[in-house]
Amino acid sequence: MRLSLWRLAAQGVPAQAPEDQIISHTITFPSADWAERVKTEVIEPVRYREPGSQEVRDDEFSVSKWTLVEPFSYDAKGIGQVELRQLLDGSFRILQGWSAESRARDGVEALRAHNRYWPDGRHLDEA
Repeated sequence: MRLSLWRLAAQGVPAQAPEDQIISHTITFPSADWAERVKTEVIEPVRYREPGSQEVRDDEFSVSKWTLVEPFSYDAKGIGQVELRQLLDGSFRILQGWSAESRARDGVEALRAHNRYWPDGRHLDEA
């Protein structure tokens, strides 16, 4: 019987991570579907175009942030025991103690650093 990913997703399989680790994203799938794949061949990096040039840069962190969990057994309702694997993203983006104002300031600084902050409206002239 082919394991239905929809039925599996509806089960809400918990992340296989230590309790003190914050996980922001989890992808769960049958272990057999992963087989001998390599993470860097499955997950494409986020690509950025450098401001003012045609150079495209791969963000390697967008791949390395994912952790592949070893196969584990899970008792799925209506299916029975299944062997699963998970990809876990522990790069939680909102850290405890940060305010909305500090997150906004950091966001504006990131825009400035990549020449994407135009409070004078000059980007409207390009449209």
